[in-house]
Amino acid sequence: MTLTHRFGLSLIFVLSVCILAFTASATQAQPWQTYDTSNGEWRSYAGDIGGKKYSPLDQIDAGNFADLELAWEWTSVDNFVSKTMPDGSEWWAPLETIVDHLVEETPDLYRIGHAPNPSGFQATPLMVDGILYFNTPLSQGVAVDAVTGETLWVFNPKSYEAGTTTMTGTWRQRGVAYWTDGEGDERIYWGTGDGYLVCADAKTGQPCTDFGPDGSGMVDAMTGVPRANRGERDYLNALTYGIHSPPIVVRDRVIHGSHIADRRITKEAIPGWVRAWDARTGEHSWDFHTIPNSGDEYGADTWANESWRYSGNANVWSMLAGDNELGYVYLPTGTTTND
Repeated sequence: MTLTHRFGLSLIFVLSVCILAFTASATQAQPWQTYDTSNGEWRSYAGDIGGKKYSPLDQIDAGNFADLELAWEWTSVDNFVSKTMPDGSEWWAPLETIVDHLVEETPDLYRIGHAPNPSGFQATPLMVDGILYFNTPLSQGVAVDAVTGETLWVFNPKSYEAGTTTMTGTWRQRGVAYWTDGEGDERIYWGTGDGYLVCADAKTGQPCTDFGPDGSGMVDAMTGVPRANRGERDYLNALTYGIHSPPIVVRDRVIHGSHIADRRITKEAIPGWVRAWDARTGEHSWDFHTIPNSGDEYGADTWANESWRYSGNANVWSMLAGDNELGYVYLPTGTTTND
């Protein structure tokens, strides 16, 4: 499922909730790496994990904006991908050719009119030490030299082989997360359209083999979520669960929401739990239940006729914010399943 390669040249209604990200006291001496945009870098989706979205850079202003010239162009690596062959080898071809062969093998693999599409680029790149990090519509992680535009590495989780991503977020990815222990361990995290959380070495793009259960640098983010079944399709033949917005790392916990199909035609739906994983090992840390999972949980009594048993959504499909000092993460949730 995981493929990493390096390139020598580049190719031409909101309810806000706050929860503890970790139980350790903020007064304990811990190597939490805090950072902001004061040095011109952009190490989190919104500049810092608090979501300030402010950069002090002032070299470009209203007086010289009209004088800017193109420095380089980057062509998406989604245009030329690979397919794993029966013998384990990789066959490389243009995306359209790969899709044709996948459909030949599995005719109903994709929702009609929604085969893999690289044109919906929405990611905000991070910039760390002169390198841009982002993900593509097909869930590939990429590192690009910010000065030259050279592609340094690509990590391809091959989520396009699983089917069309959830119908309200078809082939969309919005970014990645960066984490370092301050002692040389630097990692990039992102979610995939088919519901995996990926961890790659920021320097090499290789999977972090100590992250997750099998050395692939990936964890299955659907595991343990009620009514979330890998490979299951909705009535439009799209996958029912994915991760499209960037995770956030608070202290040493990687935290993410999910993308769950809206406009259900059945009352049963996947609950949009917020999930946290150890940044080093990928071990599951905790879930925040936006919908109760038992009658004893807080607020369960407000769900008439125990409707929490089958209701879903209430997912955090947008961006999260956090506070390393307090150990908090802030979650904007969507609505629950419609009637």
